[in-house]
Amino acid sequence: MGLGKEDAYLRETLAVEYRVRAIRCLGETLRNGISGELDENGRDGIFVIIQILLLQDIFESGISTHGVHITGALSICNQLRLSDTLSRENERTVFFLGNLAWQVSPISFPVSSSPDAYPIRLDIIRSLADPRRLCFSPELRAAVATLSDLKFEQVNGCPREIFLIMGNVMEHAKAHATGKMETAEYERLLNACRYELYSWRLKPDRYPNDNPRWPAVAEAFRHACILHTSRLLDMAQPAEAPIIQNSVTAILDSLAEIPADCRLIELVVMPIFMAGADALSPYARHYVLLRFDHIRSHGGVTSEMSVSLLKSVWDARSRQAKHDSSNIPWVWFTRDSGSERQHDYLII
Repeated sequence: MGLGKEDAYLRETLAVEYRVRAIRCLGETLRNGISGELDENGRDGIFVIIQILLLQDIFESGISTHGVHITGALSICNQLRLSDTLSRENERTVFFLGNLAWQVSPISFPVSSSPDAYPIRLDIIRSLADPRRLCFSPELRAAVATLSDLKFEQVNGCPREIFLIMGNVMEHAKAHATGKMETAEYERLLNACRYELYSWRLKPDRYPNDNPRWPAVAEAFRHACILHTSRLLDMAQPAEAPIIQNSVTAILDSLAEIPADCRLIELVVMPIFMAGADALSPYARHYVLLRFDHIRSHGGVTSEMSVSLLKSVWDARSRQAKHDSSNIPWVWFTRDSGSERQHDYLII
């Protein structure tokens, strides 16, 4: 509200006061959990507070400093063994976990090479920059996907089937990055996942409502995941490669089916960003920026950090020698070599 109304008191005083209260409440709830006094309301309260804190970060800067809000939720998931205990009766918990498993989208790049040194973790989109940061277990992702209803798609945009496929992609990437999987097996499994993504089609009964643009949203996510899987298989592959540009074009074509006045455009920040990172032509890059403008006009989220990352990639490519087609990954620009605890870049 402070940003929308340009009210300095709301933005600089009241918002900070509520933020401090939320952090204190989170700390108290976590202490209760450690002492074994955490009930279902307290558990869900942790997830709610963390999502509120992350939303505030999104509106303020798009960056969550050191990612400090995430540790509590994930430790509670592990402590309570939620993948074993969740049921359809825990509808509220499943809803919150679904948001944290996909919608909350921090992207960061750690300096340390040891996976045990990462104190701050989230799930699939968080792991796009470094698969070793993947946190939720396959069992918990499967439980969330099975127990969720169409509110998952309505809130996150990404179909649950694609959510599960990408979870497998990132699990394999994590195993390979940590030396637990040989390269040949890794490439075989990722190619199999990419084939699943190429083959997947949205079923008519999987629409959250009667908005005719849902297939376009699903297609944007499908091709964004294909693009990232291709990048995991060969990060050095030039952006000009047909397999990369085919995905970029497919994402942008899907986005073109979502009008500027359709609120579903707010759900596709991740596909827009992924396409933008490998967009080469001036008109494609201009279209990406235009779509970010449409998102801002709906929800007030400026996406300045996402746009800044994209412009860093584009500027670096413009400085390449004429015949240098080597890739410039966007993750290079999320690294802070002077910090052991990296910030979270909230691409949402």
